[in-house]
Amino acid sequence: MRVLRATTATNGDVAGDYTAGVAGELVYLGLVCATDRNDPDGGCGCGRGFSGFNSARATTTAVVADVPLIEAEVREAYRSGLTAQGWINSRMSDAEVGEFLDEVVGVVTHIAEHFSVGTVLGRRLDKVVSRGFSLRDVVA
Repeated sequence: MRVLRATTATNGDVAGDYTAGVAGELVYLGLVCATDRNDPDGGCGCGRGFSGFNSARATTTAVVADVPLIEAEVREAYRSGLTAQGWINSRMSDAEVGEFLDEVVGVVTHIAEHFSVGTVLGRRLDKVVSRGFSLRDVVA
């Protein structure tokens, strides 16, 4: 199944790049704060970052990866990470948790399906773009 993972590839090539997450961890498009809402180069940086599930830290580069997991396993990984970060809690019904996971996993897999495995991505608010090269080009 295709997902997005944190990577250091091309990180630093674009002004404002940063990496605080763990390379290889699953990432998602986190919320954008008021500081960055209208400007991804705002003072926070969340408007150009991918949020890591394990570290709860962000990076400006992600890579499309095909992981040997089925959808239920990916959903559980995302559920675990979102619970640890406090986004999923005991006050939520099973239906609310399911809808939230549908949205988060749906966005990530939708993005991943539109790019080749190995493509490095960057984020600009609600836009996700290719960084212009694929890891396959480097490895091959």
